[in-house]
Amino acid sequence: MYYCDANAHVVTMTNCPVSEAFSLLVEKHAGTKQTLTTYTVGTPKTYSRNYYATSGWGAWYRIYTTVDAPTAISGNAGTATKLATAGTIALTGGVTGSASFDGSANASIATTVVSAPKLTTARTIGLSGVTATATSFDGSANITIPVTAVPATLLTGTIAAARLSGSYDISVTGSSATTSSIKNTQNDSNLNMWVGTQAQYDAITTKNDDTIYHII
Repeated sequence: MYYCDANAHVVTMTNCPVSEAFSLLVEKHAGTKQTLTTYTVGTPKTYSRNYYATSGWGAWYRIYTTVDAPTAISGNAGTATKLATAGTIALTGGVTGSASFDGSANASIATTVVSAPKLTTARTIGLSGVTATATSFDGSANITIPVTAVPATLLTGTIAAARLSGSYDISVTGSSATTSSIKNTQNDSNLNMWVGTQAQYDAITTKNDDTIYHII
């Protein structure tokens, strides 16, 4: 360990990184290391340098500490309010979009939903209540489900009047107060139709469900 106890002596030295009194620690490694620390109590400064036989002495370099922190950082990092080179942030997958970002402001990415050409996993679509061939569907094209049989119960029965629509032609023959033949010319079915006065209708004791009564 070496030291210099006076600033006046330090200023006469060559190759010294400071102008204040200091201590000097010399250590051995593959070459020689010197560590110099100034005497000041509040903010001591520390420097170090290395010596190697084939290279000689290197330059002194400052060792910063919590009490001797750098007051400024040189280069772009010390004063940068944005990145030296802007980068691009991009989204891929289900949505796409990109935005340039240099750190000077927030960035928003306008996204576009990617239209899937088909489902990731194909699904099978079938019909219940009839005999049909279930068919795979992945959205890439329309499909047709073949129906091979329909139960008779779906083909017979009574249709509610509210479900009937369309026009029907009815022809009427006969005269008042008589039961005449009514024919639906579309399906050739026969009904009975009665035409008469209210008094004549009231005189009928038993009404026929298959007869249409028309009072004139």
